[in-house]
Amino acid sequence: MMRWKKCALALLACVAGLAAVGFTNAAGNPFAGSWSGTYALPDFGGGGTAELDISKSGVLMGRSVNFDGTGHTLIGHVAADGAAVGVAIFDDPGHAAETFSGNCSIDAGGTMVADLTGCIQNNCFALIVTVTQP
Repeated sequence: MMRWKKCALALLACVAGLAAVGFTNAAGNPFAGSWSGTYALPDFGGGGTAELDISKSGVLMGRSVNFDGTGHTLIGHVAADGAAVGVAIFDDPGHAAETFSGNCSIDAGGTMVADLTGCIQNNCFALIVTVTQP
């Protein structure tokens, strides 16, 4: 099985485990909905665009593309309290997947900001996602 499929299956198992221990919110999730915007990698001066869909139970699915054109499939979970965890699976199957975790918040203007730490093979870096609902 390809590396990215193994990563995706591991993350889906993780998300299912989170749901089993009560990290979902049956009444809904304030982060639920479709979001689009940008992300920044302040340590590298890079970034790109992000399109996210978050279910009422907090399951995150999405897509991001670096400014250099490198694409990623995003899979994760955003809890009702803003705690986020997930993985970015690169389109290039030879590239290691990136994990991310941190916290999300929604400001008074309706913009969601995710203050995350991303890691690729023990190399960790700041990752800031700023998205709005269309």
